[in-house]
Amino acid sequence: MKVEKLLEEKNKVIRQLHQSTQELVQEVRVKDESVKQLRIQVLEKNAIIDILKDKMKRKDKNYRCVLNENDKLSKEIEKSSQDNEEINMNESIKKKRIPVYEQEEYWTMISTNHLTHKS
Repeated sequence: MKVEKLLEEKNKVIRQLHQSTQELVQEVRVKDESVKQLRIQVLEKNAIIDILKDKMKRKDKNYRCVLNENDKLSKEIEKSSQDNEEINMNESIKKKRIPVYEQEEYWTMISTNHLTHKS
């Protein structure tokens, strides 16, 4: 009788272990599927990142080309104006900068209806 009870208990434990194992296997399958989906998402995101990097490289290259072209045109204009003995407005503006405090003083005088101001 004792042996039969022990056998029953053993079989019960084996069934529980088998059931637990099956549940774990099912959980592992679900997690594996989740991992596969996440891998796919990561690959998709990486592809998008690569596409965006390529776009940025092209834009950077285009920007550099535009800057180079702009520099060339500026030099041509400057050379042309020197050849024609014209005044380069950019240079004349740069040379005649008025300090900020003088500008503020000028506008303060105007706003307070003073007719004279320092030049």
